[in-house]
Amino acid sequence: MSIRVQVAAMQWYWLELVAGLDYMEIHQPVMNGKAQHDDTFGFNCLMGTFTLNLDVAEQHMKAGIPVYLVWPTEQFINQIILKAEKPIVLSVNETIPEPSFPIVFEGDPSQPKKFDAMHCFMKIFQTYRNPFLFSTASSSTTVSSAPSCLAPPSGSSGPICDTRGKTRASGPLSSKQPSQRKKIQSLQSTRDKFADLSGPYALLPIPMWSTANDSIDQNSERSQQREERVRRSQSEPNTNTSQDYNKGYAFPDLALLVFASVTRQSTYFRQWEHCRDGLIYRISSSTSNATPVHSQVWRELLTMPFKKESTKTTKAHDIMLEMMGTALQVSGTETILRVPLATQDQPFDIERGCYLVWELCELNFRLELLGLDAYLTRSAHTSTQDDADFRLQRQNTILKLFPEESIVPSTGSCGCSLASSVWQDRCAVLKAFRNIMQQWDVPLAVEAKGLLGPSGRKVSLKVEKALAAHYAQTFFDCFGRPPVLPRIRPSHQQI
Repeated sequence: MSIRVQVAAMQWYWLELVAGLDYMEIHQPVMNGKAQHDDTFGFNCLMGTFTLNLDVAEQHMKAGIPVYLVWPTEQFINQIILKAEKPIVLSVNETIPEPSFPIVFEGDPSQPKKFDAMHCFMKIFQTYRNPFLFSTASSSTTVSSAPSCLAPPSGSSGPICDTRGKTRASGPLSSKQPSQRKKIQSLQSTRDKFADLSGPYALLPIPMWSTANDSIDQNSERSQQREERVRRSQSEPNTNTSQDYNKGYAFPDLALLVFASVTRQSTYFRQWEHCRDGLIYRISSSTSNATPVHSQVWRELLTMPFKKESTKTTKAHDIMLEMMGTALQVSGTETILRVPLATQDQPFDIERGCYLVWELCELNFRLELLGLDAYLTRSAHTSTQDDADFRLQRQNTILKLFPEESIVPSTGSCGCSLASSVWQDRCAVLKAFRNIMQQWDVPLAVEAKGLLGPSGRKVSLKVEKALAAHYAQTFFDCFGRPPVLPRIRPSHQQI
């Protein structure tokens, strides 16, 4: 927003400067009789002036500048009036059209409430929407006793609910027969989601993070409390829970791409590369109401048939628009159906695929960390403005863990410093990461409170391992699935 304002101001200054120079060097000498009017200058965009003075009108006409002489009709003696314009009078019954942009404030513009409303509205452009449908936890006891059907907090800091209900979680893209879906779901259930990735596209894990998901206690007290809340809420009629959304992924599940067959891997990677920009915009847009979707929905999305001049293409395009939700409703946004290259049958480049897997690791990890922090922290303030400031402060603190200070990794970035091979760099980020988790409503594990020394000895490495395990366990207790963890970026991949 500030960049646009600065560009507009610079354009304004430039036009004022050019107009002033044109007047001094071209038009004023003609008005003073020192030069003749030159028709070679193409002044087609001059605004001109309004005047009541005949001399001013004569000078401007002489210089070729548009001039509008304003006189009462009774003073036009012996003049030929070609046309008399009547003033436009708006009828009281006519309604003013609705503005295309949201109304930020209504009332006396001198009230301080106007500036508070503008301040809160600007937070929408400075914070990321939280797609996970969790309300902010008030305390550790509240987390364990509150029902899972929680209304999202108002304002830019909270998530936007998807009004399409559970069809989003169960898959609006699902066009397969029930038997096919059951077969795919059974294959999903047999795969160990807590095990590490393997295969040609599997990236090296961070050494101290490699066993974080595998060491998750799936029967922890907090996870059992969460499951009990889910069962209790599902037994209540007409209750929409947020748990189905939170078990989904904001971006494709890594296992979907890594453990697929060679043919499907090529299809998945090419389709993700084709839709990548739009799906990132779906999450990062301030106007989005996007929610996480299950792996089955991502599977069907990444296998949609985009074929030229096919009826399925239009249908797939409509499905994609539905999945994008309100992200495309912002003024000036257009959608174009672009058919991908017909190279689906060719093997996908392994180095390129490894980079895309790493990028998905970063996207999922950064967004999941923001969502978990929003759930486990609360503002001590009661006003909407103070809560928005608190949420912005929390997001800025978390994003400083990453070199881009954004949820989207850049092509030239080495990724999250948690994966750095240099202990001094990794140690500084680990301390900031621990400070973030210490402010959660979940007590930090004792092993994670140890010393992170500058030498990177075994004691410090044990603390790093405990921090990774604490994050993974806390995420599982709140979301009901293992988190996507950061990984070491491949050395030669470029976007």
